[in-house]
Amino acid sequence: MQLNKKIMRIYQKYFLLLCFAFVSMAVMAQHHEKGTPSALIYRLPTPKIVVFNSDTIHLQSVGNRAGELLPLQAGITFPLDNQTMLKKGIWSTVSLHHFVWRVQVEVSSAKALTLYFKNFNLASGDKLYIYTTEIKQLMGAFTALNNGSYFATGLMENNRIIVELNTSKKLERLPFEFFQIGVVIQQERGFGGAGSCEVPINCSEGLEWQHEKRGVARILVKQASTLFWCTGSLINNTKNDGKPFFLTANHCGMGSTTADYNQWIFDFDYESSNCDRPASEPEKLTFTGAQLIANGATPRAASSDFKLLLLNEDIPDEYHMFFNGWDRSGDVPKHGVVIHHPAGDIKYISTYTEPAISSFYYGTESSAGPFWKAYWSETENGYGVTEGGSSGSPLFNENRLIVGALTGGNSSCNQTSESDYFGKFSTSWDNNGTVYANQLKPWLDPDNTGVTKLEGYYKGSNIVMADFNSNITKVIQGSYIEFNNLSEGNISYYRWEFEGGEPAISTDKEPGLIYYTKPGTYGVKLVASSIENSDSVVRSNYITVIGNIYPNPYVIGNGIHHQIHILTGDTPLGNAEVYVYDIIGRLVQKLIPQVGSHEITVNPENLLAGTYVITTLIDGKKSNYKLVVISK
Repeated sequence: MQLNKKIMRIYQKYFLLLCFAFVSMAVMAQHHEKGTPSALIYRLPTPKIVVFNSDTIHLQSVGNRAGELLPLQAGITFPLDNQTMLKKGIWSTVSLHHFVWRVQVEVSSAKALTLYFKNFNLASGDKLYIYTTEIKQLMGAFTALNNGSYFATGLMENNRIIVELNTSKKLERLPFEFFQIGVVIQQERGFGGAGSCEVPINCSEGLEWQHEKRGVARILVKQASTLFWCTGSLINNTKNDGKPFFLTANHCGMGSTTADYNQWIFDFDYESSNCDRPASEPEKLTFTGAQLIANGATPRAASSDFKLLLLNEDIPDEYHMFFNGWDRSGDVPKHGVVIHHPAGDIKYISTYTEPAISSFYYGTESSAGPFWKAYWSETENGYGVTEGGSSGSPLFNENRLIVGALTGGNSSCNQTSESDYFGKFSTSWDNNGTVYANQLKPWLDPDNTGVTKLEGYYKGSNIVMADFNSNITKVIQGSYIEFNNLSEGNISYYRWEFEGGEPAISTDKEPGLIYYTKPGTYGVKLVASSIENSDSVVRSNYITVIGNIYPNPYVIGNGIHHQIHILTGDTPLGNAEVYVYDIIGRLVQKLIPQVGSHEITVNPENLLAGTYVITTLIDGKKSNYKLVVISK
C-alpha cells in the first residue's frame, strides 16, 4: 500500500471541479471523508452573513487576577443561537434527494475562528463542511461517524467562514446545534507570534530531537467562554500500547468542565519544514476532545501543577506518532531541551546546557522542591526561551526523557538570562496526593512494574516513513550539502532525487556530499521502501544556490551605480586584490576591494556593456568570475 505522508498525516488537497482551485484541509482525529461541498460544485448562491463585531461580543482579555496563574489567552467564545442560525441560513435544492443548507458567519475583528457544536447527530449520508470564503481552508466532510454530545472544529485562519450541510432531505431542524463560536483576537498571538529569539524545531538544535517533537502539540484550551494557548505531549505508559495519554500543566484550563475538555483542540506536526520561519501557516494534524484523568493543584506548597488527559480517540497507526518516554527517578537533569509552542505559534526548541536546579516555585532552592528551575543557553540559531503558550510543555533530560512540565517563569527574548519552572515528573508521579486522581503512577504504570525510566514508543511501528533534513539550505554555487536521513521503519530501499545537484540520484541511505554548481532554487525528493510499504517526501524549493558574483548581469545607465559582491565561500579572507579584464584578456581596471566576512565588494567605474572577467587574488590564490554588463 502506497503511504503518502502528506495525505495520511497532515493535509489533503481538494480539487474543486468548477472552481479549479486547491483547498487545504486540516486532518482531524475525528472520522472524516474526502469530498467537495455541493455549493462549490453547483455554484449555488452565496448565503447571508451573520455578522458579529467587537462591540457586540466585547473582545476583552481576561487578564491575571491576584494570586491566580493563567496561561496565555488566545481569545474568547460567545454563544450562537441555534434558531437564529437556522433562520439566517438558506436551503438550496440540487435534485430530488440532494439538498444543501448553508450559513455564513463573520466576526469583523477576528484573526481566526473555530466552531463548537452540541447534540451532533448527522443522519447516514449527511455531510458537513466548514470552509473559509476564499476556499483556502476546508474541513470535512464530517459524517454520522462524528456524532456525539459535543463536537469542535479546528481553527480557520479567517474572520468569515461558511457552514454547509449536504443532506438527502430538507429539514425543519438541523441535525446539530450551534453552541458557541471561538474567536482568536490577538494579532500578535498564534501563527507568527513567537519572539524573535526563538529557535524553530527543525534548526540544527532540533536534529537530535526529531522523534520527541512528534509527540508535542499545541493546545487551544477552552474554559467556559475563554480560550487559552498551551502546550503538552503524548506520553508513554508501561504497557507500550499507544493509549493516548497526554501530559500538560494543570493551570491550563484549571476551571474547564467535562464539556470544555471535549472541545479542546490539539495540533500536532505544527512546525516549519526547515530552520526558517514560514511566511504562510504550515499544515497541522488536528485532534479534538479529551478527558481529564488526573491532576495536581496549581503551584502552591508541594504541588507540581501537572495535568494528565486522555484524548477522546485512539491515534491511528498510520500517523506514526511518538509517545514520549519519562524519568521519574528525581535525578537532576544535566542538560536537555524544552519543545514548545510559544505564543501559540509553530513548534520551537530551547536548550539548557547546565544542570537544572531543584526548587520551590519562585522560592527556595531545595532538594525537596517540586520544581526544576532551568536557565536557557544561546545556541547556533538563537536564544530559545519560553513564552505564554509554552505552559505545559515537556522538559527533556539528557536521555531524551520527560522530567517536567512547564508552569511558568520570567524568561523572554528580552530577559534571556531569567529562569523557568517545570513541575517535576517525579513529584507528579505519586507525591501530589494519595488518590489516583492526583497521581501519574496508576495511569502510566498500570501493572505496577516499578520502573523508574521508560523509553518512548512509536505507534504503528511497521509503517515506513520517509523524512530528511539538512543543516544548510542556502549555499554558494560550487558548494556541497550533506543531507540527514531521518526515515523510520524496516526500510530496504532508498531513492534520493536532487534537482540541480550532482549526483542527481542516489540509492544510498546516506547520499554523501551533493554538489550544486548552478544558481537557482531546487527541490529534493526521498523515497523509502520496505518489502510491503513505501513512503515519499518532497521538499520543493528546499535548496537555494546563489552565484559567486552578483548582481550578474550588472546593469548600467541612467545614473545607476551598484556595488558588485564577490562571495568567497569558506575561503578565509586576507590580503585581496581585484582586477577587471575584457573578453580578450586586456586589463580594464584595478579595483579597491572592501573585505568583509567571506565577501568582497567593489565599485566598478565607467564599464561599458559587454562581457568581462573579474579576477581576485587572495593571499596569492587566484579566482576568475564571469561578469556580464548590460545597458538599461
